[in-house]
Amino acid sequence: MACRPPVQAALANFVRGEMSGAIVLGFFSDSTQVRAIARQLRSEGFLRSGLVHKNRDGSVDNQDPFVARRAWNTALGGLGGGFLATISLAAAGQLQRLLVAPQTALAALLTGVALGAVLAALGYRRARFGLDRQLMRDHARWLVADETVVILQVPIETLARAVNVLREAAEAQPIVFFLLPRREGMSAPQPAPGIALSLPEIEEHARRLAADHQLDSQARPSQELLAQLTGNWHWIHQASQDLAL
Repeated sequence: MACRPPVQAALANFVRGEMSGAIVLGFFSDSTQVRAIARQLRSEGFLRSGLVHKNRDGSVDNQDPFVARRAWNTALGGLGGGFLATISLAAAGQLQRLLVAPQTALAALLTGVALGAVLAALGYRRARFGLDRQLMRDHARWLVADETVVILQVPIETLARAVNVLREAAEAQPIVFFLLPRREGMSAPQPAPGIALSLPEIEEHARRLAADHQLDSQARPSQELLAQLTGNWHWIHQASQDLAL
């Protein structure tokens, strides 16, 4: 199956190294259960998720829970900062100044609230807890009418579980794509440049090598070759796991 244009765009971002982790895309033609599926994914711990739906009139509805979660987290940070400021005032014996000089104590309390809120907002970053905006913009342009896509960004280790949750939560099976980040290639010695030999010449060269060389029964196994074989096995095993999804 050919890649849809937004899938190709996401893949291009992966190749350029602009995205980390894996991207899971689930396309639904029936949008009645999609919001419940998105909530279930978040309850399973997949916070970097969202959905995009295109209506028949061409308008687009986005559900990006990151903004609400960040606002809630900022509010909690402000409450925490105010609580710590109150504890600090009490420890310094300045809590009674709220009655004697309320402006000074109130300023210290508000400073604690503001500092806690700012630190919470800065710590709750979209790059870690939210969905990449570019993914949602891409799919807003390319969705057809009455189509919905659920988008996830997950670590490689949880990719299989995310795909299973997405498939099992829906009554009608969605069309699922998943994209993996670009891996570093295996390092292998480059063959020396030379002239290509024909098959008879290769056979003649092999006979000369066999006549000129003898097998040493006391030789130790090549650790370099064993390490290369082990690396190849790991790569094949990882590719098999990726394809098994």
